[in-house]
Amino acid sequence: MAKLIGKIELLPEKPGIYQFINKFEKVIYVGKANNLKNRVSSYFHLKNLGPKTKKMIQNAYDLKWIVVASEIEALLLEARLIKELKPKYNSILKDDKSHLYIKITNNEVPQVITARREKPSKSIQLFGPFPSSRTVRNVLVTLRRIFPYCTHKRRPKSCLYVHLGLCPDPYKSRETRKTYRKNITKIITLLKGKRKSLIRNLIREMEKLAKLEKYEEAAKIKKQIDDINYITQPITSPGAYLEKPDLAEDIQKQKSY
Repeated sequence: MAKLIGKIELLPEKPGIYQFINKFEKVIYVGKANNLKNRVSSYFHLKNLGPKTKKMIQNAYDLKWIVVASEIEALLLEARLIKELKPKYNSILKDDKSHLYIKITNNEVPQVITARREKPSKSIQLFGPFPSSRTVRNVLVTLRRIFPYCTHKRRPKSCLYVHLGLCPDPYKSRETRKTYRKNITKIITLLKGKRKSLIRNLIREMEKLAKLEKYEEAAKIKKQIDDINYITQPITSPGAYLEKPDLAEDIQKQKSY
């Protein structure tokens, strides 16, 4: 326990993921936090920890962490590590409730929805599993404001989200379906951590529209680029953080030049 407490003192007040490790050097829990120091410290300061959480802390011998640059990166990296490592307490602390996936269907009008206990198949794309349902839904709400998407199959009338500007009404016409599928491709690219590739494609699209004097459409693309930069600041693939744990520091240094 002394080794663990000593590590907590070194934790930065930055977003990232943390891993509790037992005396056999096996990862028993993976979590994410917007402030690593505050989140991990809370396990040792709160008096009302549940019995399963107490058991986890009792079995924790060491601590590792990886600092990232944004909440979305922390979410994606946490999901990847849980999927690869299958930590014991990530399942136990959910009371056997399965983790949440972001599910994108592969039909003519793809839907972006959440699902549990989902198996990969050719008819869908899955991202996850994610342990925090609230975080997943917050991310999807943010993405929907940038790239409006649909969550339902055909309905007789336009849904409320169409009127709110959060659904492009893909069932309206062939043209709206074509535009909609482009939005889905952009969402998938972002969820894969390919921010730079997405930004390059959007810039090309914006410049093309500007040359055609479609300035209003070009302005919408510019806003999408600005929104992506704001929510990611920047987004990097989870694998890059695993290969280089101090990557967030390097990113910060580059931004300061």
